[in-house]
Amino acid sequence: YAPAANITFAFPIDDPAGPHNISAYYQNNLFSAYAFHDVYAVAMPEPFSSSEISLGMLDYTKPVSKEEIPRDLPLAETIDVNLKLGLDNYTAFWTDTLQVHGTMTHQGQPIDGTTLNNDQMEIWWDGAWYGNATIQSDGTYTLNIYLNPMDYSRMWLGDHLVYSNYTGEYDQETGYPIYLPATSAPSYVELHGKVELYLDVNPQTATPGSTLSYTGTLTLLNSTVLSGEDVVVYFNGTSFDTLTTGVSGQFGTTYPLGAGHPFGLFPANASWTSSYPLIASNVSETIWITVSLSTTYLSINSTPAPYTVVHTLEPITIWGQLTNGTHGLSGYDIDVFWRFENLTVVNLGPVTTNASGYYELTYYAEVFDEGIIDY
Repeated sequence: YAPAANITFAFPIDDPAGPHNISAYYQNNLFSAYAFHDVYAVAMPEPFSSSEISLGMLDYTKPVSKEEIPRDLPLAETIDVNLKLGLDNYTAFWTDTLQVHGTMTHQGQPIDGTTLNNDQMEIWWDGAWYGNATIQSDGTYTLNIYLNPMDYSRMWLGDHLVYSNYTGEYDQETGYPIYLPATSAPSYVELHGKVELYLDVNPQTATPGSTLSYTGTLTLLNSTVLSGEDVVVYFNGTSFDTLTTGVSGQFGTTYPLGAGHPFGLFPANASWTSSYPLIASNVSETIWITVSLSTTYLSINSTPAPYTVVHTLEPITIWGQLTNGTHGLSGYDIDVFWRFENLTVVNLGPVTTNASGYYELTYYAEVFDEGIIDY
């Protein structure tokens, strides 16, 4: 039989998801009839994406111009990746943390995760499940992804795809879906690498005239050795050598401190400039070198020689040398003291040492100096 009537009904947009009952009633002068039918309304949560994404790894061995080379190695940080927005591009580095988050909504309103049997949002990285985030009462979810350089299978350099996926919410009794499965719009993360530029300088407490030894290694943070790379070494902010790393990423050289090198604290470090678009340049930690006198030697002599009789108004030349045991020390003031009969002390100086550490002072004996003198 042909149907007696056709009626089209559209669910109001604000109707809740779940079971609904549609009933029909017919009556004439002979009989009446009644029927009903259960209908299950299913909600589609947001965000949703049906995009097909192709994955691939960028070529990070392609040289770039010097202008494109990053000069400063960024510190590890937390990158805010908002999956609710989707289709965003982010740049991150090894040892950074990606804070992946989003909000599950329906008809623009957050879905209370505490009312769900399935309150887990899947976070996917390059098309593979990475971990679950719990949907909170305000519909938000968060998961941190640590960009571990030692995670070779997932944290290679180049573009990575991040998105969230909800597998759906179902009625526990009927099995009917309440919220259908949904996927967020994708976000992209361009992952850059870092290097470890290790430097050791010895001795770290040195004297003028000594030699500093520089040794170090250059590797990626995932332990990949960088051989054949140029490393520039510095002392006190001035480069003095460019070294090429060996097969193990090692380098080494020496730096001589001049005999007249001033005292104080001086920085020593090394730098490497990247020629790869996805690997950041780096500078080693600064090592502070203390240049000081560990031991000094001061001699004193006179002409005429000690214990010689000297007459009034005759000259007495007092002389000697200041050294560190190896080299003379120039530019230092020497005080020369003259003592009469173990009583009166007179400072005849100061006198300044010359380039070889030598000093000299001439004194003319006075009438009042008659007696035993020491200096």
